[in-house]
Amino acid sequence: MTNKEMYLHHLHQARVAYTRWVGMIKLLSAGLYDTSKQTIELNALEIEFGKWFHQEAMLFSEGTCTSTVSEMEALWTEIHSHFMDIYEVCAQKQKNSFFGIKKPLSDAAIKISTVHYHEIIMLSDKLKNALRLFEKQLNAKGEDEFEIFGNYLSAQEHRQNVEKAKTEKAKSGASVGVSGARGAYLSE
Repeated sequence: MTNKEMYLHHLHQARVAYTRWVGMIKLLSAGLYDTSKQTIELNALEIEFGKWFHQEAMLFSEGTCTSTVSEMEALWTEIHSHFMDIYEVCAQKQKNSFFGIKKPLSDAAIKISTVHYHEIIMLSDKLKNALRLFEKQLNAKGEDEFEIFGNYLSAQEHRQNVEKAKTEKAKSGASVGVSGARGAYLSE
């Protein structure tokens, strides 16, 4: 798979992850997402779409894609802001009853979250259009323009391999050696 094909594949995966995330927001805004049993990533940079955007889409933030990437960034920021408003109403302010059972969302909370959810849907349509335009712009580029992406993937893969090796070494127990006049322990 060429760098260009790999990049476009990641763009498609980010689009699918974004759609799933919006579905989770729909459940949350309706009071159907149990935050005590399922975790929600709140950091915009750690949500799958946010990771892709800030790690990969930003590689093309200069040149012919500048305005599209800027538009996507503004939309993503605003969408995430509405998500945080929904989270505050639906998860943080939801109270437990005396027996520890979560009370259903109040009508007012559902109305507030519904307004924010509708804003997310309207902004999502714009974001999806921007993503389609971004994909067209990338398809118009030659393979040589994806060299930066290939270098980025190589560096990312190397970083993951180093982290994996560290984790495996920690799990297997680092070998301990004795060194020095008093036999101080050194780990490798």
